Amino acid sequence: MNEVSNQPSKNVGDIGSMKEFWELADELLYTKLYYDETTKEYITSWKQTETTESEINTLLVSYIALISKYREIVGDHLGEVCAYLLDIESYQKHREFCLRKMLSLLMYSVDCNLNNLELNCDVLGGEILREVNESISMNEQFINIIGCIMIKEHERDNQLMNILKEYQGFTVLSKVVRNYAAITKRTGDIYTQNYSPYLILWFDLCKDNNFVDEIDNIYEDEIIFLFDKLKVETRIEDEVNYIKFRLLLILNEQYVYQCGLKVQNGKKTNLVVYQMVRKIQYFQTFTEILVLNFNREMDTIDQILMMKYLYVVFSNEKTNRLVYLNDVKIIVDIIIRQLYDIPIKASSYIMDIYLRVLKCMLTKTNLRRHSYKREELVAVLEYLRGEDVNEHTRRLIDRCLQCSFFNPLTYANTQDNRSEELLPIRKPATFTTIISLPPPPPPPPSRLRGRESSVSSLSTSSSQTSGQGLSRLSSAKPPPPPPPPARTTCALR
Repeated sequence: MNEVSNQPSKNVGDIGSMKEFWELADELLYTKLYYDETTKEYITSWKQTETTESEINTLLVSYIALISKYREIVGDHLGEVCAYLLDIESYQKHREFCLRKMLSLLMYSVDCNLNNLELNCDVLGGEILREVNESISMNEQFINIIGCIMIKEHERDNQLMNILKEYQGFTVLSKVVRNYAAITKRTGDIYTQNYSPYLILWFDLCKDNNFVDEIDNIYEDEIIFLFDKLKVETRIEDEVNYIKFRLLLILNEQYVYQCGLKVQNGKKTNLVVYQMVRKIQYFQTFTEILVLNFNREMDTIDQILMMKYLYVVFSNEKTNRLVYLNDVKIIVDIIIRQLYDIPIKASSYIMDIYLRVLKCMLTKTNLRRHSYKREELVAVLEYLRGEDVNEHTRRLIDRCLQCSFFNPLTYANTQDNRSEELLPIRKPATFTTIISLPPPPPPPPSRLRGRESSVSSLSTSSSQTSGQGLSRLSSAKPPPPPPPPARTTCALR
């Protein structure tokens, strides 16, 4: 083998078979086989010419096969081994081709496994069954390796997302999850770690794109599988569990693009909400996970997705009575806190989502029959109303303020009708009762200077728009005492 000055340096150390792997990897990635006309023999030398697409195709498949062969030895070094490929010059020059090739290999491996997993093992002979199991195991290794390479690619830039969008990535990733469900049903959770990268990739692909047509390719079994093993745990407690939860949130958003706020709209069905309506346990578990993590989650995208889910739930007759009243109250607490904390000019879109959800809660859930945090809600809405918000946000604030929730007389007249519309109230032993939220902070003093108190100013402004407003709230209170007589002050000498 002829050495050249740009030979890659790899500190393999004395690590047994791992050293052998790196030597084979370097030989595969950095050398080329030539036929010497003089000696009539094949020789290898360091690559000095540009690699063709045909050659990079062979190189890519061979490297994945090499990792698969040494998979047990590679062990926890898989991320390093996969990232090593991305720095190879020939890979970088044919990067788009390599990504498309891996997408094709992934589809092939998934299709093979889905076909194998549908076979009836009871009627297969011993030798055939052994070959089928070996094929499944090999395909799972390829799925694992390709997923690791893709997630390493995705961490670098958005080119993978562009490839996935252009080359039916949504459908491919949907089929990967279908295979995940099938292999888990057959073997249990031993392959769970193989699929976490694909759940992340599917989420990120949906995050910036609408797949109104492609979403019809999702099978009900995929949605049921994502729901089946969800646990009420935080992101820190179980990362994979939270990834599945996030994926269901983003798929719900994709269905909203297609179905609007309805569970079924003509021939279109929001399979996420539909499955929760069919099996109430899915709904309760999912909502508990949302409430538990919503109280902690700082990621803006996740907050928006959670609010969009709640907007669908509270806007829909089939779901707006299914949320426990205790959870509704916790959500109110969080909304109050968030409305104080959101930067007004920088995040009007987020604020509008919170206001839309709040209005649904005040008008379409049984919260309207309770006085929970009424004064705090008045205060935060009036605080926002006095700020420099855009006209659209101001209209949303006014619509919230005009809800009968804030009108004591309307509230009193509807008490006799509450029996048919009560939200279920969770038993005190559940987790929601141990989540204690601090009271919302008061508006910053500088923003209240020169203004009336929240309740009294709301009475004035609301009476101008509705004729009644909240004047009853303020008139029910006794007038403030007169100021004390002025004192005579003496100058100190």
